[in-house]
Amino acid sequence: MGMRARDRFRKTFRHAVVALIAVAIVWGAFACVELERNKQEEYKVYSAYLSEGLLTDAYDWSTHAQSATAPVVTTTAYPAETGAFPKEENLYFKALSASIIEMEKSYGHLDLSYLGVRTDYHHMLVEQDPTITKDLPEQFGDRRVEYLDTQDVVAKCKQMRKPFSILKIFPIENDGPRLKITINVYWASYKKGHLELALSDWSEVELHYSCEKRSFLVSNVKLGGV
Repeated sequence: MGMRARDRFRKTFRHAVVALIAVAIVWGAFACVELERNKQEEYKVYSAYLSEGLLTDAYDWSTHAQSATAPVVTTTAYPAETGAFPKEENLYFKALSASIIEMEKSYGHLDLSYLGVRTDYHHMLVEQDPTITKDLPEQFGDRRVEYLDTQDVVAKCKQMRKPFSILKIFPIENDGPRLKITINVYWASYKKGHLELALSDWSEVELHYSCEKRSFLVSNVKLGGV
């Protein structure tokens, strides 16, 4: 009886192992097909956006080991010079305008004048970057945006004689199915012949692609600070 019981156990165990292997193979095949489909769909989305002039000058478009489900894409994003799309559709401007609105909601009621010139969220200063801020709109709604290069910032420091806040937009990043743009807030001052930018807080903006609208939409704005 003991031998028969052991034989039955071995057969049952072998059958169970074979079944598990079969299931693993099926799931593995399904995962490979789904992975390839996701890659193709994502490349279609970015290719369409590049062709429409809202993402241009991609300088690194490749799949990396740290992303198992999607290619990591690092690009500069600004409207094509053909002007086919409104400047307001620029992804950097979408992130910038969303950040300014969210910052005013969270910080607009605070009196931070002890840090320097009180921030006017209806007239924001942004550090100029030829690969990011080129041709960005200078106004949305009743809000004005002023783009300053380094010389402009130094001149304003000398004029104001007090620190003031200025935004810096960082290059767009691919975070799985989302795009992410970080915008830092610095307090600018000019001391002993040197421009100083002290980090104050930041905004992380997530954008996702809407197939219905055929456009990237702001899905989340997360504020943080030192």
